[in-house]
Amino acid sequence: MALKILTVFLLQSVLIYSYDVTVTTKLGDIIGKYEEIPVRPSKKTIISFLGIPYAQPPVGDLRFRKPVPYGNFTTPFKAMEFGASCPQFWPGLTSKVQDEDCLFLNIFSPVGSGTNVKYSVMVFIHGGGFIIGDGRSQTYGKLAAFGDLIVITLNYRLGPLGFLTSGDSFARGNFGLWDQHLALKWVNENIESFGGDTKKVTIFGQSAGGVSVIFQALYPGNKGLFQRVISQSGTANTGWAMLTDANSKTTEFSKRFNCDEFYSEALLTCLRNINDTTEMAKKSYISFFIDGSVDWTPVVDGDFVTQERVDALKLPSNSAPIELFQNISVIMGNTGLEGQQFVIPGTPLHSAGINSSYTIEDLKSVIRTFIPRTLKAVMGYELDKSIVDDIVYQYSNFQSPNDKNVHIQKAIDVITDAGYFIPVLTAVLNHARDNTKSSTYQYEFNELNPLRPHDPWVDGALHGDDLQYVFGSVYDVGVSKNLPQPQLDSQWRLSSIMMTYWINFAKSGDPNKPLTPEVIWKPFDDKDRSYLYLSSAEIKNYQYLHAERAVFWLEYIPKILKRAEEERENMKELMRKEDCINSGSVLFGSIILIFSSIISFDIYF
Repeated sequence: MALKILTVFLLQSVLIYSYDVTVTTKLGDIIGKYEEIPVRPSKKTIISFLGIPYAQPPVGDLRFRKPVPYGNFTTPFKAMEFGASCPQFWPGLTSKVQDEDCLFLNIFSPVGSGTNVKYSVMVFIHGGGFIIGDGRSQTYGKLAAFGDLIVITLNYRLGPLGFLTSGDSFARGNFGLWDQHLALKWVNENIESFGGDTKKVTIFGQSAGGVSVIFQALYPGNKGLFQRVISQSGTANTGWAMLTDANSKTTEFSKRFNCDEFYSEALLTCLRNINDTTEMAKKSYISFFIDGSVDWTPVVDGDFVTQERVDALKLPSNSAPIELFQNISVIMGNTGLEGQQFVIPGTPLHSAGINSSYTIEDLKSVIRTFIPRTLKAVMGYELDKSIVDDIVYQYSNFQSPNDKNVHIQKAIDVITDAGYFIPVLTAVLNHARDNTKSSTYQYEFNELNPLRPHDPWVDGALHGDDLQYVFGSVYDVGVSKNLPQPQLDSQWRLSSIMMTYWINFAKSGDPNKPLTPEVIWKPFDDKDRSYLYLSSAEIKNYQYLHAERAVFWLEYIPKILKRAEEERENMKELMRKEDCINSGSVLFGSIILIFSSIISFDIYF
């Protein structure tokens, strides 16, 4: 603004320009702005710095390559507006400003009272199946205002632009993960200029963002960039988080743009010459709308992602590959009905489209075909028919065979368990195992969201319902939906409790301090497996979340998988011996034939 106030009032290296704030960083001056954020019971003022580029535009020859740091600003950078979202497409998605030049981050900072203030930092990585999403929302500022800390959001490349791989050194993939990593390096190198404490950085994310933060926690190159992790509804060891047929996706996608070159270098040159990124996003769906499998995800590249580190999350055998993961404290958890997203009518994730006209027999048929198809997508491999039969039996509705809603709930449960709950539980177990360096916390969020309509079988929280509570927007949205005041109050109470847990954890590594919550959240260990149940009706510590379902997946299924593998090996051995016997007979017969031929040859001549 025209009036320049020289008093240092806020953060380190901060000057106030009436409504504008200039922060001096190693990269140059960055100009932000004051904003009022409604936080019950009144409003708070924060400073936002929006659309800060952390990487050079990943266009032209930089497409399908690791991101390159943006570098210094030659003039003061006005961080007043959000940057463009990365190219993406989803039916019915509200139009946003999209551009391949999309690698921006946003900083929401509290207004301090001196120059020596050091704020804890929370870096949020958005979800969206690695195909949609961005960090563009003023909502994130509410958490900063409520918790008196810095909240940072970021964009990363999505779909094929973020995760296409040629399977070789020309394009190893995981560009979206590298984007996130570079943003974290930017935070580490610059956040002190905004009053941030580099020793108190927490990364957190939901769904694909939850998967991302675990991949970041496994990558040794991130050592020292953050100290804590919160993963909501996602982890790197779930089947849908990592493609095993990535090359076939690349081939199919490339053909849609007439890029069918055999050699990777020529293929990538062709793909880099495509100018219409909107069309690229629209044509990026290979099987997502057919069977629910995720088209573009991280892959094993031997660099950012190794099979050894991912397997170490699954198997309690070797903790060395996940040493970095065990050195940082974690919160991990799920909503109660994660699998609901796969069975709601009309959802592209479920072509069967369950609806009220279905009979019980229809539902049984759908569930029986749905389970193996979806489990292949979420677990990453084809299951034997006998194992599918066991799973169908486990999730069958025997107590209320004529209750249609119970059948649908069982379908939801199997997807919740296979795709979310069990992978998260496995990761939590392996983080806590023999771990004296850091703390582990598990939760289940199961509030029936009053802000959207529900099918009759829904009695808890769906995938993503937790976000409005973590970021404190549930009250404002409730007001816009004309919820009665008592319900608004109960929703805000739950939201404020969750925000307090998250903020405490970011500040201290313990969700119970510095502010003492209503209920002390007990840490998780392998002995009692404590977890916190979160809803407006009840916030309470329990033990052994979904114990029967956990035993089924973690003990019974591995046993029958092992037995099936042993039977296959025995069959191979029998076939090998039979082949040897047959080969011996053939060889003996051949020798006799040759010997007879020699004799005949001698006699003839």
